[in-house]
Amino acid sequence: MEPNPIDGIRHTSTESRLHEIEELFRLITENTLDVISYSTPDGLCRYVSPMVHTLLGYENSEMIGTTTFDYIHPEDRKALQTYEANKESGVVCFRFLHKHGHYVWFEATFKNIKNEEGELQYIISIARDITDRKQAEECLRQSEQRFRGAFDHALIGMALVNLNGQFIKVNRALCSLIGYSEQELLQLGYKDITSPDDLDKHMHDLDRLLNRSTSHYFLEKRYIHKQGSIIWALLGVSLVRDDAGNPLYFIAQIEDIMDKKKLEQLKEQQSELLDRTDKLSTIGQFAASIAHEIRNPLTTIRGFIQLLSEKHTSDPQGYYPIILDELDRANEIISDFLALSKNRTIEKKMCNLNDIIHTLHPILSAEANLQGHTMILDLDETIGDLLLDDKEIKQLLLNIIRNGMEAMNESGILTIMTKESGGKVDLRISDTGCGIPEARIAQLFEPFYTTKEKGTGLGLVVCLNIVEKHGGTLTVLSEENHGTVVVVTL
Repeated sequence: MEPNPIDGIRHTSTESRLHEIEELFRLITENTLDVISYSTPDGLCRYVSPMVHTLLGYENSEMIGTTTFDYIHPEDRKALQTYEANKESGVVCFRFLHKHGHYVWFEATFKNIKNEEGELQYIISIARDITDRKQAEECLRQSEQRFRGAFDHALIGMALVNLNGQFIKVNRALCSLIGYSEQELLQLGYKDITSPDDLDKHMHDLDRLLNRSTSHYFLEKRYIHKQGSIIWALLGVSLVRDDAGNPLYFIAQIEDIMDKKKLEQLKEQQSELLDRTDKLSTIGQFAASIAHEIRNPLTTIRGFIQLLSEKHTSDPQGYYPIILDELDRANEIISDFLALSKNRTIEKKMCNLNDIIHTLHPILSAEANLQGHTMILDLDETIGDLLLDDKEIKQLLLNIIRNGMEAMNESGILTIMTKESGGKVDLRISDTGCGIPEARIAQLFEPFYTTKEKGTGLGLVVCLNIVEKHGGTLTVLSEENHGTVVVVTL
């Protein structure tokens, strides 16, 4: 039987088509940048494209017939086997052993091929080298880890704040500074913990950041602690933008400056003290230079006026008492000046404060009775002796007690109390007078400042000078219409 020419044509066409497909497959596998392979279900390599040599250093012949899983990194092997067995297709990432001993990261797309009975025949995969991507991801991970470590363990407070002012990330230092937990702060915004007095300035500076007027700013501001106290901090803020320049969030650094503020306050107090000391020094030098020259003629004049008043008993206008009173007042002012003299020395000896008070009590009690006041002594008889100049302490007592009497109307009560505490003795002199307005208390120790019609403004300055010479403190506590308490600690 002769062959059918048509069958020959069909056979020739099939062979040609198959040849074309094989040639196309060869071109693809030899020129693609990926590794194309297929293997049996147990991992036996049946084919691998030539790119395996470029990417992994192996010849095709070395790989064919070997078990693919033997080259997979131990940490990736089990997961890869499980994934391929349970999935029809998918994408997996794994590390493959290079011929030179290091591992190369691949991302592979695989497809399970089954026969007509549904049995797995082999697995086709196309794997691409993603080592550079993995290295970049690892660098990014390490960078994020370093940032997170620096952020979380920074010695100053740090926060990320969204454009609405809400906290999106805070560190431990900030929580410790403000007194809130991390969870509590993440429910709040910067407005919730900012002192109202600083809020406008803070918002103005944030607007400057958003408007590109500045790249960052620093601001000393007050935060409100969870317990209600005020915390001074130095705030530094910058704005993070995306590649298109759109604002994303703020980065804030908050440094505790409470110690700095306390130091500034101390320096201010010291400056005020130096100013007052300079004033007192000037007054003292002035007093030391001219007081005796003024007192001597005044003493002479007073003596002659006294003689004239005794000789001329008839004084219908009452001039002599007025002149004598004014001379006595001038003499008191000179005494106050002399009390401020820088060169005036004090002679300290062991004395008991209660004894000094008992010595003055008859005189002061008599003055109180004449003015319609009541004087009460509440003395701690257990207090020990102190190194004191009794004359200076007497002047201190007289000045404070007489001030209290002058501040009271009739039926006023003046109380003198002593108490020992912690090796120190507190002297408290309280009256039931009109009290002192809060705004004036700070001015009481300024030379020549007085609230009395005929006061010199030197009495309390003298008292403070005496207390400081004894290494003590003097404090005035007063409430208008509720009396005054002067506390001296020696």
